[in-house]
Amino acid sequence: MVPTLYDGDVVLVRRCRPADLSIGQVVVVEAPVPPAARPEWSWPDADEPPERRRWMVKRLAALPRQAWPASFDGRQGPVPDGGLAVLGDNTAASIDSRHMGAIPMARVLGVVVRRMPTSGRSAARSTLQDVSAK
Repeated sequence: MVPTLYDGDVVLVRRCRPADLSIGQVVVVEAPVPPAARPEWSWPDADEPPERRRWMVKRLAALPRQAWPASFDGRQGPVPDGGLAVLGDNTAASIDSRHMGAIPMARVLGVVVRRMPTSGRSAARSTLQDVSAK
């Protein structure tokens, strides 16, 4: 699938409660520390201010207690309580819950509302009508 957003795109994010999340929404989540630095995926200190954290944009694939999507080979049972399954639109190149497992809800910044215009972008790519409609 073709990516909805590209590296360097600027997005407007609306913070939301976990109860307001739904499948198919594009969300901004904190990026975990990859296993190269530690024995497994881990999360940075939660006390870091948002501007010092690394963020990634993914599509919400499953909510807590829902079955893992079929594309998540090897994942059995439901997504754990307090966790979310996320998937990148460019599945061939994406690092997402297929590799990292469930993303803790506490690591969700919010839902992407739109792509913001930036210099050098064509008008056709400068806004997202509805990033969740894909």
